Amino acid sequence: MTTAELLEKYDKITKEANKERALWNLLKANEKHITGLIEEDPTGYWFHKAHRQIDVTDSGYMDMAIWILLSEASLFWKMLEENVA
Repeated sequence: MTTAELLEKYDKITKEANKERALWNLLKANEKHITGLIEEDPTGYWFHKAHRQIDVTDSGYMDMAIWILLSEASLFWKMLEENVA
């Protein structure tokens, strides 16, 4: 799944999910920074870990917000799990 495909699918499933919609907005706003991370690891493990270990976006605060929201994003992880299976 490409980053664009991931964001498109996540957009559709988070229209009514406030917490996960916040994550979608942050991911969409940082699309140029996150492109390639999900392609390298479709399980999402590195995608999540990267926001704590490297400077993914232009802001450490943004990386931490994304990391925290990813930690609670059950729809996001279910979507990735279905794609890998």
